[in-house]
Amino acid sequence: MKVSEFISNIGIEKAKKVLNKTPHSATLCRVTPQSNHLYYRYKDGEYQVYFQLSDEWWESSIQESNEFTLISELKQMVDSFELIKKLGGLISAKSALAVIEFETGDYPEKLKQSIADYEAVEALKVGDQ
Repeated sequence: MKVSEFISNIGIEKAKKVLNKTPHSATLCRVTPQSNHLYYRYKDGEYQVYFQLSDEWWESSIQESNEFTLISELKQMVDSFELIKKLGGLISAKSALAVIEFETGDYPEKLKQSIADYEAVEALKVGDQ
Protein backbone atom coordinates (compact mmCIF):
# COMPACT_ATOMS: atom_id res chain seq x y z
CA MET A 1 0.00 0.00 0.00
CA LYS A 2 1.29 3.45 -0.81
CA VAL A 3 2.32 5.37 2.27
CA SER A 4 0.01 8.27 1.33
CA GLU A 5 -2.94 5.83 1.32
CA PHE A 6 -1.79 4.34 4.61
CA ILE A 7 -1.75 7.75 6.33
CA SER A 8 -4.98 8.83 4.66
CA ASN A 9 -6.65 5.70 6.06
CA ILE A 10 -5.32 5.80 9.62
CA GLY A 11 -4.33 9.46 10.15
CA ILE A 12 -1.01 11.06 11.03
CA GLU A 13 -1.33 10.54 14.80
CA LYS A 14 -1.89 6.78 14.41
CA ALA A 15 0.99 6.68 11.92
CA LYS A 16 3.25 8.14 14.61
CA LYS A 17 2.08 5.44 17.04
CA VAL A 18 2.81 2.77 14.44
CA LEU A 19 6.37 4.10 14.11
CA ASN A 20 6.84 4.29 17.88
CA LYS A 21 5.83 0.63 18.29
CA THR A 22 7.81 -0.76 15.36
CA PRO A 23 10.12 -3.63 16.34
CA HIS A 24 13.75 -2.88 15.55
CA SER A 25 14.19 -5.38 12.71
CA ALA A 26 10.81 -4.76 11.00
CA THR A 27 10.90 -3.05 7.61
CA LEU A 28 7.23 -3.29 6.59
CA CYS A 29 3.87 -2.81 8.26
CA ARG A 30 0.17 -3.03 7.51
CA VAL A 31 -3.12 -2.36 9.25
CA THR A 32 -5.61 -5.22 9.40
CA PRO A 33 -9.36 -4.72 8.87
CA GLN A 34 -9.64 -4.90 12.67
CA SER A 35 -7.22 -1.94 12.93
CA ASN A 36 -4.38 -4.03 14.34
CA HIS A 37 -0.87 -3.10 13.27
CA LEU A 38 1.31 -5.91 12.01
CA TYR A 39 5.02 -5.56 11.36
CA TYR A 40 7.10 -7.60 8.92
CA ARG A 41 10.52 -8.09 7.47
CA TYR A 42 11.39 -9.98 4.30
CA LYS A 43 14.02 -12.64 4.88
CA ASP A 44 15.02 -15.79 3.03
CA GLY A 45 12.14 -15.56 0.54
CA GLU A 46 9.35 -15.11 3.04
CA TYR A 47 7.74 -12.42 5.13
CA GLN A 48 8.26 -12.75 8.85
CA VAL A 49 5.45 -11.18 10.82
CA TYR A 50 5.88 -9.73 14.30
CA PHE A 51 2.97 -9.48 16.67
CA GLN A 52 2.74 -8.42 20.26
CA LEU A 53 1.22 -10.47 23.06
CA SER A 54 1.32 -8.49 26.28
CA ASP A 55 4.85 -7.05 26.50
CA GLU A 56 6.55 -9.66 24.30
CA TRP A 57 7.03 -9.70 20.52
CA TRP A 58 6.45 -12.98 18.72
CA GLU A 59 7.49 -13.97 15.22
CA SER A 60 5.86 -16.13 12.56
CA SER A 61 6.20 -16.48 8.78
CA ILE A 62 3.80 -15.99 5.86
CA GLN A 63 4.40 -16.34 2.14
CA GLU A 64 2.99 -13.07 0.80
CA SER A 65 0.72 -10.10 1.31
CA ASN A 66 -0.09 -7.12 -0.88
CA GLU A 67 -0.93 -4.54 1.75
CA PHE A 68 2.54 -3.68 3.03
CA THR A 69 3.82 -0.18 3.71
CA LEU A 70 7.55 0.40 4.03
CA ILE A 71 8.51 1.66 7.50
CA SER A 72 11.17 3.94 5.97
CA GLU A 73 8.57 5.60 3.72
CA LEU A 74 6.17 5.96 6.63
CA LYS A 75 8.88 7.66 8.69
CA GLN A 76 9.67 10.05 5.82
CA MET A 77 5.97 10.93 5.44
CA VAL A 78 5.55 11.56 9.17
CA ASP A 79 8.68 13.77 9.08
CA SER A 80 7.12 15.69 6.17
CA PHE A 81 3.94 16.31 8.16
CA GLU A 82 5.98 17.46 11.15
CA LEU A 83 7.88 19.99 8.99
CA ILE A 84 4.66 21.34 7.46
CA LYS A 85 3.18 21.65 10.95
CA LYS A 86 6.32 23.40 12.24
CA LEU A 87 6.05 25.95 9.41
CA GLY A 88 2.44 26.74 10.29
CA GLY A 89 0.60 24.65 7.71
CA LEU A 90 0.60 24.03 4.00
CA ILE A 91 0.03 27.62 2.88
CA SER A 92 2.84 28.91 5.09
CA ALA A 93 5.16 26.14 3.87
CA LYS A 94 4.44 27.02 0.25
CA SER A 95 5.07 30.69 1.01
CA ALA A 96 8.36 29.86 2.72
CA LEU A 97 9.39 27.78 -0.30
CA ALA A 98 8.54 30.62 -2.68
CA VAL A 99 10.52 33.14 -0.62
CA ILE A 100 13.57 30.86 -0.39
CA GLU A 101 13.47 30.15 -4.11
CA PHE A 102 13.03 33.84 -4.99
CA GLU A 103 15.62 35.26 -2.62
CA THR A 104 18.33 32.63 -2.93
CA GLY A 105 17.63 30.79 -6.16
CA ASP A 106 17.93 27.63 -4.06
CA TYR A 107 15.33 24.88 -4.26
CA PRO A 108 15.19 23.10 -0.88
CA GLU A 109 14.36 19.53 -1.83
CA LYS A 110 13.27 18.47 1.65
CA LEU A 111 10.68 21.23 1.84
CA LYS A 112 9.47 20.53 -1.70
CA GLN A 113 9.14 16.82 -0.87
CA SER A 114 7.32 17.60 2.38
CA ILE A 115 4.80 19.74 0.52
CA ALA A 116 4.31 17.01 -2.11
CA ASP A 117 3.84 14.35 0.61
CA TYR A 118 1.31 16.47 2.47
CA GLU A 119 -0.64 17.24 -0.70
CA ALA A 120 -0.69 13.55 -1.70
CA VAL A 121 -2.38 12.57 1.57
CA GLU A 122 -4.79 15.52 1.47
CA ALA A 123 -5.79 14.67 -2.12
CA LEU A 124 -6.75 11.16 -0.99
CA LYS A 125 -8.83 12.57 1.86
CA VAL A 126 -10.72 14.84 -0.55
CA GLY A 127 -11.29 11.90 -2.87
CA ASP A 128 -12.89 9.93 -0.02
CA GLN A 129 -15.50 12.61 0.70
